[in-house]
Amino acid sequence: MLSKSMNIKIVNNELGEIVNENFVNDGQFKLFLMSIHSSLELRESLTFFNGETFLLHIPYNILKDSVIMTKETFIDITEQIKSKLEAIHINNEQHESETA
Repeated sequence: MLSKSMNIKIVNNELGEIVNENFVNDGQFKLFLMSIHSSLELRESLTFFNGETFLLHIPYNILKDSVIMTKETFIDITEQIKSKLEAIHINNEQHESETA
């Protein structure tokens, strides 16, 4: 089974990578993308808050000079679960060797 993941990356020449955000929800991705587009069109700073844990403010003069890239990828959920299980197993082995 495949799961879709969308990524938005904002990179500035002077500051480097400003944003590298992944979304699994289409609605959140589109809302964030529309916020970026509106900020550029209206020549205003980008300010975004998801109502919980993510707050972002990028002044317009920095945003307009940045490269903005989006990417859609499909992730095999089975492979993702295997990867997480392997990471847990490795973490458990490291913990056991530290406590021995």
